[in-house]
Amino acid sequence: MTNDERITAIRELGYSERQGAFLCLATSTAGIFSAVNTTAFWAGSGAAMRSVSSKERFAKGHVRAHESANRTVIYHIGAKRLFEAIGEQDNRNRRWRQPYSIKIKLMGFDYVLAHREHHYLATETEKLDYFSGTLGIDRSYLPGRIYRSKDGRIKTARYFVDKFPLFLSGAPSAPPPVVCFCYVDGEVRKPSGFDTYLLQYRDLFARLDSFRVVYVAVDQSMFPKAERIFSRLCGGAGRGSNGIPLDPEVRRLLDHFHDRDLLERRQTASFDKRQLDQLSDELREFRGPKYEVLYRHWQRQGEGAVLNAMGLGGRLPGSLTTYLLTTDHRLFGDLCASMKSLPDQRTIPIVDLVRDAVQ
Repeated sequence: MTNDERITAIRELGYSERQGAFLCLATSTAGIFSAVNTTAFWAGSGAAMRSVSSKERFAKGHVRAHESANRTVIYHIGAKRLFEAIGEQDNRNRRWRQPYSIKIKLMGFDYVLAHREHHYLATETEKLDYFSGTLGIDRSYLPGRIYRSKDGRIKTARYFVDKFPLFLSGAPSAPPPVVCFCYVDGEVRKPSGFDTYLLQYRDLFARLDSFRVVYVAVDQSMFPKAERIFSRLCGGAGRGSNGIPLDPEVRRLLDHFHDRDLLERRQTASFDKRQLDQLSDELREFRGPKYEVLYRHWQRQGEGAVLNAMGLGGRLPGSLTTYLLTTDHRLFGDLCASMKSLPDQRTIPIVDLVRDAVQ
């Protein structure tokens, strides 16, 4: 489904083209927005928005207002009909989030609104189509997570669950565009989670001809620290050559290969019941062609060969840039502990919200 098709589907719910474009962007990117976002989107178009005459036409219950302790209002797009219109009825943006997650989503949306010239891969489907379809990268190398049903019987794989902005920079044809990954950090003074993010994405980074990580924050003092983290984790080889720590899951896989080798050579006499049970579980978990190839690499050449095969054994073809948000989200961060939704969860007609923002 193309972006134009999504906007057309939203317009069929009674919105203008401009309103449909804003809702399409907000729904696929964050699922929430603020008055600051509407002002940024409709900059210079206040007269056009004020000319809308029938506000009742837009009171469809698609957006609800949530208010913080200092009367900061956050608007949540939770209506299933809107997500169905863009072909994303299972998109987790429909859910209301905890305060810190809301802050991160608003920061990410701020970045997108300030850089609308890029080609964003906003949905999981678009990202899978590009990385697995266009580039031919196996899904096992994409950052993913397994979700299980309450009874544990159904497992669902989801990819790029952080939902940070991801876009293609440059021409869509030759030369190939640079894939740009945004990491949005809502902390101040000290980067939070950036190292974990890089380790989760490292398999994918290693399979790209080029990439760029955009570190987005409200505290400029964190930029040198983020640059050091990126240099340490993406600037060289794996552990043993320059001390880069391995993802714990990679370490667990290498340890499993060692235990599997002992099992195949019938040298497990020293294993206790816990170790045997763990080995049994891991034999089921680490099965399939991908793991067999890695295991053969391990047998022939050791851990270094496995790291090279996984793209963890050399300098990655990427760079880091930083971006300072001008919107002051630090105040929002101070209010995280007291964020709450209004008891009546007031429905706000979008046209009224936008008109108020631009007047």
